Amino acid sequence: FVEQYFIENHHHIAALIVEPLIQCANQMFFYAPAYLQGLVALCRQYEIHVIADEIAVGMGRTGTLFACEQAGICPDLMCLSKGISGGTLPLSLVLSRDEIYHAFLGEEPKQAFLHSHSYSGNALACRAAVKTLSLLLDEGVLESVSSKGNKIKMLISNALSGRAVKNLRQLGMIIAFDVINAPPDFAQRFFQIALTHQVMIRPIGDTVYIMPSYLITDCEIEILIDGIVKTLQEIGTDTEIGKTWVSASLLYALKQAGVDCIGMKPVASGAQKISGQWVNEDSSLHLWACRLRNAPIDLINPYIFEEAIAPHIAAEHQGVKIRKSVILNAYVYLKKSYPRYCVVVEGAGGILVPLSAKWNMAKLAQKMELPIVLVVGIRLGAINHALLSYELILQKNLPWAGWVANVVDANLSAHRSLLESHLAFLQAKMGKPLA
Repeated sequence: FVEQYFIENHHHIAALIVEPLIQCANQMFFYAPAYLQGLVALCRQYEIHVIADEIAVGMGRTGTLFACEQAGICPDLMCLSKGISGGTLPLSLVLSRDEIYHAFLGEEPKQAFLHSHSYSGNALACRAAVKTLSLLLDEGVLESVSSKGNKIKMLISNALSGRAVKNLRQLGMIIAFDVINAPPDFAQRFFQIALTHQVMIRPIGDTVYIMPSYLITDCEIEILIDGIVKTLQEIGTDTEIGKTWVSASLLYALKQAGVDCIGMKPVASGAQKISGQWVNEDSSLHLWACRLRNAPIDLINPYIFEEAIAPHIAAEHQGVKIRKSVILNAYVYLKKSYPRYCVVVEGAGGILVPLSAKWNMAKLAQKMELPIVLVVGIRLGAINHALLSYELILQKNLPWAGWVANVVDANLSAHRSLLESHLAFLQAKMGKPLA
């Protein structure tokens, strides 16, 4: 495409601007050095200047001082900023080839490139840049960038194992991955929730990326990765009221208390094929919470459907009939396979969500005879929905363990008196929430 465009338009093209190796604004798109070499070769062929935008990827960020070094190319102009002063003071500069520099060097106004402003050549910012270069080149910081980045990638890979993420990639101290089936407001919500876990990360669309300090410590790496996982735990699988978040939190708390546990999601709607196997993100989160690997997916997820829609409709679309016997047998075998383990079962939707034309989650709960924890998404309409579910649980004589209040309406959480009135009313009817 580029070559054909150059053939047709090169007489009208002054320069090509490119971010070497990584298109940061394009959801951290990584590309091979050979592609950059090809672009530059075309530019030389058609006498088009090459401008390397190294503002984000330069100054050691990719493991070499400049990213374009890894492709063995020398641009005509190079833009630098951000890392040039170590993030301490604002500074930007443009490097050029000698022939371009001399073309504009002269005392005549018509020849000289007169571009300046009040803060050009700020002495303090320039001094910070000199010290940054010294740290990178003379004190060994640059040498550690790639090895430290590799380590962070390995730790993130282990932490996200089994979760619905893809395309984990890393170059130097840039690490990124994409979240599968991320909700539309994923980036904003991730940023806000990550702050509560002492981590500041701003995703681009469904891409989570980190560009940490070259001097990050092992302790800080642990905080960073823990914050990422906890944030994904809270919003990566949005079930609107947070059943998955609550069940995973329960599993995590049990594990931290020394209780072996395993999660089960009898019917899972919404799956992604990863390495040839259908994976549901809710179940992956359960496995992470209880620190289990290689668990029997056919027992944890007796039924798993690709479409994230009502279970009985997803089953119908795949030509499958959801049978109680299959789910109950899976539960029994799971208990036999893990005899000392506490099994936490997450339901699909509400208590009356149909699983077929003849039975629903309430009837499954009756057969499994497990105590029920009702998760209430605190928002407009929550009181009505919560009390209807609570009264039905009592009518069916289902074992009642309690309820959990999960504030899902940001507007409601901002009005503390309104929030407290909701909680007080529900507490008067259903007892004090477990959390």
